[in-house]
Amino acid sequence: MAASTRRPVGSLLMNFGICCSHLSKLSSNVSRQVLSRQLSVSSVLHRKNLAAAGPEKFSEEFIKKQVEEYNMGKRHLANMMGENPETFTQQDIDRSIAYLFPSGLFDKKARPLMKHPDEIFPKQQAVQWGVDGRPFHFLFYTGKQSYYSLMHIEHL
Repeated sequence: MAASTRRPVGSLLMNFGICCSHLSKLSSNVSRQVLSRQLSVSSVLHRKNLAAAGPEKFSEEFIKKQVEEYNMGKRHLANMMGENPETFTQQDIDRSIAYLFPSGLFDKKARPLMKHPDEIFPKQQAVQWGVDGRPFHFLFYTGKQSYYSLMHIEHL
């Protein structure tokens, strides 16, 4: 973009006695400023505050789908290892994964893993409502019941 505007502006400024070397420095500085503005604006637009979002929520359908995939994968792994799929336990799964995917990774979190979805995904607390449709907890509508209840107790 800056290269296309250099010639007409350069010829115009040469008539007024401005050197082309100053023009090239000026145009490169302007293009750097425009690029830095675009980068800073785009990073601000795409940034998310993950800490303020709280823990990630998983729906019941997602958990059911994960359980089905786990059971299918467990059955397939048992067939690959020549075991009975009905009596294939979690210890057998761990042993099979260690055999099929030997890993020299020292960090245990980086190693391959196949666990039941109930162990991987955190349990969601079900909202408890009364018969009349009101929530049981008096600080429900604050959005952070545990924080405000702690502040309420500390204030008393």
